[in-house]
Amino acid sequence: MPSCDTRPLTPVSRPFVPSCAPVSRPFVSSKKQAWEFITWAVASAEGQNLFFRQTGVFPAYKPAWQDPLYDEPVAFFGGQRAYRIWTEIGDNISAIFRTPYDLQLDDIVGAELTRVLQEGKDPAQAALDAEAEALRRIEGTIG
Repeated sequence: MPSCDTRPLTPVSRPFVPSCAPVSRPFVSSKKQAWEFITWAVASAEGQNLFFRQTGVFPAYKPAWQDPLYDEPVAFFGGQRAYRIWTEIGDNISAIFRTPYDLQLDDIVGAELTRVLQEGKDPAQAALDAEAEALRRIEGTIG
């Protein structure tokens, strides 16, 4: 994965850090041009589909899915129209609830998963240890 310098953006509800994408470092000379680029890259079917064609990163921007690209056979999947299947799946995925603790929990679970995969730790014990560590470290979760 290429190195990228991303900074947290602050949307209306809470801060987040985008993945390393073309919006990380647009080569523009003004804020207006930067905003136009970001808008094109993440909120236009053209920008999202160009990025999909070049990187294989499937767009979450649903208007992009109207492109004939999604009805083309995909050789890797034996000629199936896999991209159209993905859009159908995407239409049926419920939104997930994220908490302010998710990043910390991801670290805790990831550390235990590493112990399972690299050190042979028992998966059931790793799950119990991850739960105990989360309850210990995350303030206000013990009632």
